[in-house]
Amino acid sequence: MDAQANLASAFLDEDALEGLWETNPGPTTVYRAIKPLTQVGDIQQPVLQKITENLRLVPGDVALAAFEDTLSEAWPASMGDASLYRPFRILTAFLQVAQMAANEAGADLILADVGPNLGAINRLEKAR
Repeated sequence: MDAQANLASAFLDEDALEGLWETNPGPTTVYRAIKPLTQVGDIQQPVLQKITENLRLVPGDVALAAFEDTLSEAWPASMGDASLYRPFRILTAFLQVAQMAANEAGADLILADVGPNLGAINRLEKAR
């Protein structure tokens, strides 16, 4: 959930990150898995990176910073919008991606790396 992608850069080399961020199609990062929500689509199953036999990673993405505005707009919309489906999907996007990844990996534990600020992403994650 870190737009700086520090954890991803600790485990993956620069060429692999560049491929995930720029050239590989599909939900190769947490942002790409939730990006369809910013248009007319829905959350996609994230592509997991195998780090070790028992460790999988959904890489962060520098483009995730752009999702902060969408999150900020969804919170008040979830309080007064006649249709709560879209705001709810946006507000729970990270949890849903994490659960999808955990189910695929058969994980018992999810660790979420968050950024060093108090933006909408971190406020949402810390509220869980």
